[in-house]
Amino acid sequence: MSRNHLAAIPRHKLNATAMSSQVGRDEEQSDPRAEARSDRGDSPEGASLYGGLAEKAAAELDKTSSASRFKVEQTIVGLLGLATLSVCLYNIVVRFVAPSLTLEWSDEVQVYITVWAIFLVLGVVTAADRHVKADLFVGMFSGTVQKRLHIFSDVLGLAFSLLLVYYGALITWQSYAFDDLSISSLRFPLWIYMAALPVGFSLAAVHYVFRIVGHFRLRG
Repeated sequence: MSRNHLAAIPRHKLNATAMSSQVGRDEEQSDPRAEARSDRGDSPEGASLYGGLAEKAAAELDKTSSASRFKVEQTIVGLLGLATLSVCLYNIVVRFVAPSLTLEWSDEVQVYITVWAIFLVLGVVTAADRHVKADLFVGMFSGTVQKRLHIFSDVLGLAFSLLLVYYGALITWQSYAFDDLSISSLRFPLWIYMAALPVGFSLAAVHYVFRIVGHFRLRG
């Protein structure tokens, strides 16, 4: 457009046109949706970050859904936790209302129930892949190498679980054979307490087998 044509346009129209174009640029810059679209698609770094977060969220949802299939174990652990809280609450209330009804063995029973709940939940934790792990180093490798390392990790977990099942069963049998009892007035058979170790890691071993089989099915 020539300078003569610009001179023929009224000044207030030129100002309105300039202001509308500036407002349009400001809205585009301040629009979070436009920024999100730019982060996801315009730059390779944004697309890579968005894709990584999406894959991680999908993996977490898949782990949660896989763990939800084992309702029996979760229900048993929840009932054991409820029993521990009930015994503790009963003793607290009775100490203020009727001290003569206080259960002197309540602390001991709470320990036994809590230990059993902890070991029984090993199966669900293994199925959901919720064990504590440092995967920063593993994340530096390619996808194929990561899958192989995950298989190797599950094989080691299975071997460790079977080892603890063996020694736990051995200790439990010795406690049963020698008729070991607690030193409290309850005289609780300690082999029941010891049995939590082999039972819990037996569940973990079973779920490790499921995980290893699942890895090879995905590869097939």
